Amino acid sequence: MTIYYNPAYSATPYRKREKGVDVGNIYCGNTQLLQRLLFYAGVPYIPTRNEERIACYHASMQDKVDESSPFYKSFQTDSAGMSRTILAWRDALVEVGWNAKTYTGDNIKLALIRDIEPDVMPKGEADYWYTLIKVASAGRILPENIKIEVTCAKNEIKPHIAHILDMQQGFGVSVVYRTEKQPCATGNLGKIQEAIIGKSNDKIVLDEKDCTFRYISFANEDDALRYVATEPIDESAVYFCSKPKRFDNTLRLLGKPTIGSSMAAGSPQVVQLFMLGNGLFEYPLNIHRIIEWLNLPINPIDRGLRRALCNALTESGGINNSEWNKAKSDYITSSEDEKEQKKLAKQTDIFLPIPDSDIVDAASVKDFNDNLRKWATKLLAMEEFPYDDIVREQIASIESYCTTLIKMLDKAPAEFSFLDLQLWCKNIAQPSTYGQYDPEVSSHTTISSMGDLHDIADSIIWFPAEDSGVVAYPFEIFNDAELAEIESSGAIPYKREHHTLMNQVAMQRILFNAKALTIIEAEKCNGEKVARHPLVLQLNECIQGGLRSIVQHKTLIEEYTTIDSQVINQSKNPILEELGKQVNLKERHERYEDVAKQAESYSSLSQLIQHPFTYVCERCAKLDDHAMPSAQDLEKTLGNVAHLIIEKVFDGRPINEACDYYKTEYETIFEESVNEKGLLLRLPEYAIDLRRLKNKMQDALDKLAEAIQKNDLTVDACEYDFKQAKWMEAGDNVTLGSRADMLLSDKRGGKVIFDFKYSRSKSRKTG
Repeated sequence: MTIYYNPAYSATPYRKREKGVDVGNIYCGNTQLLQRLLFYAGVPYIPTRNEERIACYHASMQDKVDESSPFYKSFQTDSAGMSRTILAWRDALVEVGWNAKTYTGDNIKLALIRDIEPDVMPKGEADYWYTLIKVASAGRILPENIKIEVTCAKNEIKPHIAHILDMQQGFGVSVVYRTEKQPCATGNLGKIQEAIIGKSNDKIVLDEKDCTFRYISFANEDDALRYVATEPIDESAVYFCSKPKRFDNTLRLLGKPTIGSSMAAGSPQVVQLFMLGNGLFEYPLNIHRIIEWLNLPINPIDRGLRRALCNALTESGGINNSEWNKAKSDYITSSEDEKEQKKLAKQTDIFLPIPDSDIVDAASVKDFNDNLRKWATKLLAMEEFPYDDIVREQIASIESYCTTLIKMLDKAPAEFSFLDLQLWCKNIAQPSTYGQYDPEVSSHTTISSMGDLHDIADSIIWFPAEDSGVVAYPFEIFNDAELAEIESSGAIPYKREHHTLMNQVAMQRILFNAKALTIIEAEKCNGEKVARHPLVLQLNECIQGGLRSIVQHKTLIEEYTTIDSQVINQSKNPILEELGKQVNLKERHERYEDVAKQAESYSSLSQLIQHPFTYVCERCAKLDDHAMPSAQDLEKTLGNVAHLIIEKVFDGRPINEACDYYKTEYETIFEESVNEKGLLLRLPEYAIDLRRLKNKMQDALDKLAEAIQKNDLTVDACEYDFKQAKWMEAGDNVTLGSRADMLLSDKRGGKVIFDFKYSRSKSRKTG
């Protein structure tokens, strides 16, 4: 049995199919080698999630960073971000064998990292490398029938890994390095391989008739991806896709087998439950954030209630008003079971925290995250998880994020700012890699990294070729003298030159492990210029006339476009399929019978007369779109708030009592009205409009009260509904309804109607 190791390998590097299955052989990158050697050493590999380790480090820094520390100001500004940064420095040192607890030197940076080290530090991958260094130095790990073959030179791997292999070699383990780098191709690609190996400065002159090296250019990335997707699959070729997720999306659109991809360094919608949920603690309330939370596809709040609350919010302009409360009560009373009603009521209160101050209460945040964590745990524990494995990964992340934040809040002040909460959440919920699609039968043979080539490929097609960046040098903060001190303490760091060499070798494997190479490049992605890959730039420099001299321009033709019927449903979940079968879809007119209007207003009939087609589409056929409901526009929101303020002040009160009430309680009346009908005004961009409305309405109330008193009027009711009347000329089923903003009576019993209009202009209007 052989363990094949290369730092550029994933768990499944490319091997030629004709070799068959080499039973028992293992192919390892860095992490896989660590796990395999620990397995044979009898050390269980159970690393703690990084966000939970950050919480532990954060707690330690809260205790140990004081005003004398050079990290003090940075920690006060962004404590979670600073904890993440210093933990990364610490892990880089620990991975190569540095022990914080035994360090006795006086270097300021190293001493600070040593002093911040928690008493009990949860293990990450770096800690397991440290353990492996010690174990590998103590005795033989692998049994006699296992050997290790490193498919690169010794100086092309990290020194601490080379040290581990040296120790094992000293104990009798067979370790072999592949040091040769020979041209394997003929023709143009062979010329390029020879030139780069020989480091010649002479320009390479390519043969125009040779096809071992091709360069294809597209104006934009979508065209490049569709070109590869619609071309017949080359069975002898290995495809290296720089953007497998985007390519899989293209393949799905065309109804073709997916290659298998991950959402690299992303924050999928389900994971955003954590960020958006904790974002509900923002004050002033953010209407857009509340709408987004209610519209997330997977949510601890029932979908029907979320939809009802979202409609109530967007139609009324606020929360905790009659529409909002009716949506909640209708949902709760939909169950006849009293216990179930209490459960439903609790659910809405738990997952819709409504703050009343810009100071965040730690206990409230803990309760919210604890309940969100319990919801995620319960979902994951279901015998038949109702979603696919992609969602399972995301739900597991939410569970971990909530646990981490709760730990960080243990030592937080009882009250803190919303900005602090957002910074903590942002540093916990870092973009991660999640599964997106599975590889399907008859798909392209694809590798996931440039160096993922164990065998030499007959042909490699690299698309779209662009720079995706390399891993940062882990010892950036240390100078040469400090690296020497780290090395003298027994650790095995490496210099930037070594780091650059490892990246360069991994990058060039795609060039040296191919007999033919096709590079497909795109100039732009989503309208933005694409950064060219360093290897492409190197080839452009060493070829006579550059790559443009051999470019093959491709133009997509009409047959590559797709239609809806070509999109396929790849759902594999029988539970969701069964749920779909049980849905009883009604005809459109049946679905809206229960919510038909009881009466038409005069303004709606005006629309019927002037725009009959629009009226029928919107009010009768209900042909509205299914986009996320949005907030009312600014002008309508201002008017709604103004009307509600007047109603709160004058409805059910004698005029003298109403005057005293708004003069003493105006601040409360205004804030309540904005929350109930005008959350849009809480957004920062409408701060001036909100301040102007506040001043205007105080002045308007004075003038309205003065008009009522001077004319000796009595307020009967605000928002008064007149009795509905049949409109005989239109038929028996048409009912008219109307409403007065304010109905008043004079001394003789006569009725007076005030109709209020909100306007930015200073012209006087009467109603």
